[in-house]
Amino acid sequence: RSKHTATLTASAGCSNGTFAVAPSAQGSMLLDSISLFPSDAVAGLFRKDIIDMVTAMKPTLMRIPGGNYLEGTGPRTRWAWKNTIGLPEARPGHYNSAWGYWVNDGLGARELLIFANVTNTIPLMSIFTGYYLGQKQYTPLNESQEFAQDAVDIIEYSNGDASTTWGKKRIDDGSPEPFGLANLEVGNEETLYNPALPNFPGHYQLITGEVWNKYPGINIVSAGEFVDIEHANRTASCSPCVGGCGLPPQKCFSWDEHLYRSPDQLANLGGLYDNYRDPSFCQTLTGGKCPDVYVLEYAAANTQQWDLQAAISEAVFLIGNERNSESVKCTSFAYSFCTLLTPRSMYGRNLGGNYATNGFV
Repeated sequence: RSKHTATLTASAGCSNGTFAVAPSAQGSMLLDSISLFPSDAVAGLFRKDIIDMVTAMKPTLMRIPGGNYLEGTGPRTRWAWKNTIGLPEARPGHYNSAWGYWVNDGLGARELLIFANVTNTIPLMSIFTGYYLGQKQYTPLNESQEFAQDAVDIIEYSNGDASTTWGKKRIDDGSPEPFGLANLEVGNEETLYNPALPNFPGHYQLITGEVWNKYPGINIVSAGEFVDIEHANRTASCSPCVGGCGLPPQKCFSWDEHLYRSPDQLANLGGLYDNYRDPSFCQTLTGGKCPDVYVLEYAAANTQQWDLQAAISEAVFLIGNERNSESVKCTSFAYSFCTLLTPRSMYGRNLGGNYATNGFV
């Protein structure tokens, strides 16, 4: 096996080019990994125009690696961060079954942390809990210790020094300085579509217990609905923040809300959190304090247009969030990027080097 590098100079611009290796003589060869980067790539990894666009928007927080991408539909299709570090050409890659395409994991845990660093954003690292989208069930709790260990190890990889196993691995991978990872989210949409999902609190307890035992200062966001505020349903869900499903309320600083609605529906949610901190409700559920809200996925999504109507509805929604900033601590539009050439485009938003109208909100 050998590795070859070269600098290619294009003779003309092209928006849909194909890279081809054309032998000049008859024979055979095996090509394992091919990767192309522009000569001005930021940190040797990222297109400069994309980095410039993101930086110009002055974002604060970046949720990595994302939502459904984290879970996949089974053990072989989830995002397993330990398979995404080391030499890019040695990474096994995986089928991203959540969105239907193969990824080589060249954009792995370290690269995502670098992306957050060069765009001056705070990384929020998502932690797999054992729940798969396709199977609609959890890995049994007594078989889930590895997920808790993965959470502890990603912190060590991000922040540890050369005396630690995973800190040394990060240094060997090419990042001598720690990333300062201080925020985790446990899971993704764990109680969002099934408030009675009974296994999340136990997995949350397992993972947060291991993390806070070693890193007590880490901020952790609980995935999934705390309660169904939108429909004025104050009944306790299975969220670990409120207890239920066989466990008492657990240590919970904040929870993650996801809202995809039509433009009219999203605009009508501008006052969603006006009465969130109802004293009697908070006292009943969590001993006096409702956890903070992180709206980590939102969009005027039920449309194939990224037009002015969608942008205005999102602005109305955000104004309501800012008005309730004592409760809503963070919002994150989803999703931020997709290529103009991809055949699968969530909600029709193709940014690809250009701002969609929503990008100006």
